[in-house]
Amino acid sequence: MLIQSMSAMMERIIGPRSIHALPARSDDDRVERVYAQMRRDFFVASPFMLHASVPPLLAGTWALVRESLFTGRVARGKKEVIAWAISEANQCPFCIAAHHAAVKAAKEEDAELAAWARASAHADGPVVRALPYRDASPEEQAELFATVVAFHYLNRMVSVFLGDKMMPNPDFLDGVAGAMARFMMGGMIAKGRENREGDALPLLAQADPELAWTPAWAASRPTMAGALGGGASAAEEAALAHLPAPLRDALGTAIESWSGGPADPAPPEPEAPWAAAYELAARAAFAPYTARKEALATLRADGWAPEALLTHVAWTAQRASRRVDRWLPALKEEREHDTGDQEEPLRHVAGHGFLEELPRRNLVYVPEEHAEEHEEPERRETQRAEEPTRRVRALHGDRVVRGNGVAIRHAAKLATRIAPTYRPSG
Repeated sequence: MLIQSMSAMMERIIGPRSIHALPARSDDDRVERVYAQMRRDFFVASPFMLHASVPPLLAGTWALVRESLFTGRVARGKKEVIAWAISEANQCPFCIAAHHAAVKAAKEEDAELAAWARASAHADGPVVRALPYRDASPEEQAELFATVVAFHYLNRMVSVFLGDKMMPNPDFLDGVAGAMARFMMGGMIAKGRENREGDALPLLAQADPELAWTPAWAASRPTMAGALGGGASAAEEAALAHLPAPLRDALGTAIESWSGGPADPAPPEPEAPWAAAYELAARAAFAPYTARKEALATLRADGWAPEALLTHVAWTAQRASRRVDRWLPALKEEREHDTGDQEEPLRHVAGHGFLEELPRRNLVYVPEEHAEEHEEPERRETQRAEEPTRRVRALHGDRVVRGNGVAIRHAAKLATRIAPTYRPSG
């Protein structure tokens, strides 16, 4: 009963008030059908609600997240680890809070999986070598990949259209809000155990085969392929209807050449009538934490209707998440052929802090609060005194290499709050 009351409050009061520049509801019957399934299987959460002005996008987003995160063979807690880690990499405070609460509620700890998920944010940025799903079946791999794609998309939408907090509480009540979120997420995880695969697919519009995107790894999971293809088709059709061709072409070209991490959001044609729209979408694609809410108001004042504005960001976010997927199979192939005997230097992320070069073997992520468990007791006090908690410590044998969090995870905004530690796994 309490979970139901909290879900209703999120849907009717908190969710609608947290969305910027877009309506939270629509009179379209398709929206209510999607909301009805959300209430049954999860709750009507604002990251879905913000899509209401374009029902096919709402259905596509719900289907993607439901069929990857809320159903399947991989434990829900494992996939919540992926959602949380990707949200950290993309610096989305709202999603970090929500999925950290889910991870805690699920009592899940998988540092290796978290490190792999964070590494997905940059084609040249992985600092872990061992794949956490090396022995997973093709069906299980498809779930992991789909969860990665889903949250690279959803982080971008949330960063543009929602605030930083899951609940609109003052800062001094963050602890209480966190406890409430864990309680609620625990209830949602228990509720989701009854979810059946494929139930979201009838909500999707008929996919256009020319516009649908179905990656090869999804072939083992028809429901996953249907959700991905249907969602992509909906976004492409909406973009054709609402976005000028020169804007689509410019953004598409920029995304195709992107290899992860921040990139120049400046429009290629500064005087073009769509220049401001290009910059907003480029920020959402390349560095979502830099997207400016005031840009939404500017575009609305310039005549952008809610459905056009939503389509613009959603299409760009989906193209960016599909671009991320391009380097995931490459990472998989590289690690499947890795013997673990070679030593390579840590990769330096140009322009984003520093990390001393050194040989490394199978570095894995260890949350800061557990880092001391992996250090020699006699070093603990010295290191605690020497190094602020905001710094990254990469442990390799007897050497401690320090660098800032941005060098590893582009964590410029949240580095003072979330600092990873790396240690050799073998």
